[in-house]
This record gives sequence, structure tokens and C-alpha cells, in this order.
Amino acid sequence: MTIICLCSLERTSDSSFDNQPYIAYLEPAWAGNHISEATLLISDIELEYYEVPVFTDCSKANNHASRVFFGCDA
Repeated sequence: MTIICLCSLERTSDSSFDNQPYIAYLEPAWAGNHISEATLLISDIELEYYEVPVFTDCSKANNHASRVFFGCDA
């Protein structure tokens, strides 16, 4: 599975070392033809290694993931 983009949820801490919640939009797996979503807990420092766009609006993140993978908006 490959992460297409992330959507940040409400921060639980101001520290860059604490895990923060994100919704990860994943490329479709073997079964199905839709973008999958998963909750990801990751620190700001680890997030830098993922070089994917981070959105604050879930609908914008979903539209971006659909454009990247399917070439159209959801």
C-alpha cells in the first residue's frame, strides 16, 4: 500500500515528538477500486520522511487522492 496524501486531525500535543492523528489516503489494494482510508498516528519528525501532501480539509484530501490515482475528482 502506498500513501497518496494525509489529512491532519485535531492535534493531541504541541510536541514534535508525540504521535499526532492523521487520515491516510491509500492507493487501492488488490481487491476494490476505491481509495482506502486509515488512521495513522505519527510524529511530526517521522512525517517529514513521507514526502506526501498534508491537507487540513478531508474533502480536499479525498479529491486530491482521486485525481492522483483515477485522474478525476471524487
